[in-house]
Order: sequence, then structure tokens, then C-alpha cells
Amino acid sequence: MLREAMAKAALADRMERYARQLAIVFEGVPTNQEASNLTWKGPAADDFTARANRLKQETRELEQACVATARNLRRRADQLREAAANSPDAW
Repeated sequence: MLREAMAKAALADRMERYARQLAIVFEGVPTNQEASNLTWKGPAADDFTARANRLKQETRELEQACVATARNLRRRADQLREAAANSPDAW
């Protein structure tokens, strides 16, 4: 049980790192028309902005899913540790 708890806690750490990395994916990418129109205009610029906004939203949702998964993994790891504390065969 303790090994499983440790594995879940390690996976939760990785999920949180992934979430932090996702949070910065769109830094510096113009995702509104005013920002992109400074250097690029026309239908292609509008298409880019629309796609970038969709991807930004999907990335934000993925980030939130990673955070929720990490939270669930930590909760399960805590439960396993608690069960292990009450079990003579914890490993």
C-alpha cells in the first residue's frame, strides 16, 4: 500500500508540473485581433486568431484536468497511507 501511495504521489507531482507547463504555452502568442492586426491583417490572420483562441481554451481545460487529476491522486495516496498505518502488512 505504501508503494502504491508513493507512486500516486509521484504521478500527482508530474501532473502538476504538466499543468504548470501548459499554463505558459500561449505566452506571447497573440490571441486577439488587436494584437495580431499590428503585424498581420486579413482572413488568414483572423483564422489564426480563431484557432489560437480555441487551442488556448482547450489547453486551459487540459491544465484544469491535470490539476484535478493530481488532486485526486493525492487524495487516493492519503487514503492508502492511512490504510497502511492501520495494516500490519503495509508494503
